[in-house]
Amino acid sequence: MVPGINMPNPNPPASLPEAGVEVRIRLDRDIVKIIADIMSVEPAYIVGGFVRDFNRNVASNDIDLAVKDLDKVIQRLKDLGYSLSEEAASFRVVKVMLGARHVDVAGFRTETYDLKSRKPIVKPASSIIEDSARRDFTINAMSIIVKQVDVESGLIVGVLIDPHGGLRDLREGVIRAVGNPTARFLEDPLRMLRALRFAVKLGFRIEEGTWNAIRDNVEELRRVSKERIMDELNKMLMTDAVMAVRLLHESELWRVVMPFLGPMASTFHDHRGHHHGESVLVHTIEALQNHLALHANNVSLASVLAVLLHDIGKPSTAKVEGSKVTFINHAEVGAAMAVEWLRSMRYPNSVIRLIAPAVALHMRVHQSQSKSAFARLWINAGEDYDTVMLAIMIAESDVNTHYGQLRNWAMEFKNTPRLINGNDVIDLPGPLRSRALREVRLFQLTSGVSDRSKLLNYLKSVKARLIQSQTPNPAPAGAGSPSPNSSILITPPCLTP
Repeated sequence: MVPGINMPNPNPPASLPEAGVEVRIRLDRDIVKIIADIMSVEPAYIVGGFVRDFNRNVASNDIDLAVKDLDKVIQRLKDLGYSLSEEAASFRVVKVMLGARHVDVAGFRTETYDLKSRKPIVKPASSIIEDSARRDFTINAMSIIVKQVDVESGLIVGVLIDPHGGLRDLREGVIRAVGNPTARFLEDPLRMLRALRFAVKLGFRIEEGTWNAIRDNVEELRRVSKERIMDELNKMLMTDAVMAVRLLHESELWRVVMPFLGPMASTFHDHRGHHHGESVLVHTIEALQNHLALHANNVSLASVLAVLLHDIGKPSTAKVEGSKVTFINHAEVGAAMAVEWLRSMRYPNSVIRLIAPAVALHMRVHQSQSKSAFARLWINAGEDYDTVMLAIMIAESDVNTHYGQLRNWAMEFKNTPRLINGNDVIDLPGPLRSRALREVRLFQLTSGVSDRSKLLNYLKSVKARLIQSQTPNPAPAGAGSPSPNSSILITPPCLTP
């Protein structure tokens, strides 16, 4: 079984209307008023995702309209005082503004592409049937011609139009390209990623011809901007990260979207610890499953990306030693790789600054089960609560457990004010000041001392010891004097577990 093609639909829609039959829809009255005003000069059609979701019994007020004579409609709406945004008028689309919301009204159109750019050459179409032929998938190519409206009740009566078998594919749980799938994907390669997103969102399978066209045209996706790819990817990950990663790998789209998935799939663990000889990719998918189960009420895009990337450094650090496979420093290497990939995908710096240090720290979380060890981790993380909590979340997902005590300590440390500051160590040589502050802070966090005078007394002993460590031992008899250019190496105490 090829999962992208032959997966059974776990959520088949209930009974669906038939094409050509009357349908009744209730919408917000302000939207129905727009439709009524358009119909005073031109027939109006409801199109796109609204029709798909209506046929799945999913309520929505996010509605798109299509008309034949867009210019006549624009003039009518302007005459009636509507606020319009015509930024996309060259694509025969205007937005009717409703406060923070809007309704898209598009003219029937055809689109042709020169295959060098994603931007189409747009020309008017003669009918809704011709207009529907340019759409991506059959389930998105249905429309409803509006026959009657009642603004007061918000009722719309219309007739369903389905020229490409979208209702059939809704019933069967199938994502199928309109017409020739290769032609659709060459027109806009992002549609390949959208096919995966709809499969993830709806729990549908991808029709074989559409699936094969995706696998045959992977490299075309490089023509699409990273920002558009990131937007589709984020929607997939936040819907079902496990299914998203599986489909990206099986479809070969990982080569453009997530190039680290291939090396992950060909790098294997040994049978020690919580591993069972599985590939790094299989383990990562298991970690994502754990994350969604353990943190169901606290899943975010950053947490999903962090778990996805937590072992990205394993393939490049893997070493086989007999029956053992080691991944020394994979967390630190992985953090650098995570930064590179996140930047390449145009993720904002705020996301990168959160994820990268958490990836670097996640292995230390496993090794920091005592309060003193965790306090060292906390200090090494710059006492950044969000970073530490994300690192804990990664580690929990890694081994499918809750580190409740670590979470409690993190909150405790967050709420423990610093009582010693830079003014208290100003008398120390520059290189020793941060060491002294770290040692006193570690003592404060692990001892629970909250009296500044006691911490100052402890600081005195720390200062004396650090200064003593700088004093060179007397040279043995007969030993030469130190060179004036020699230096004394000061090794700071290890603050990592």
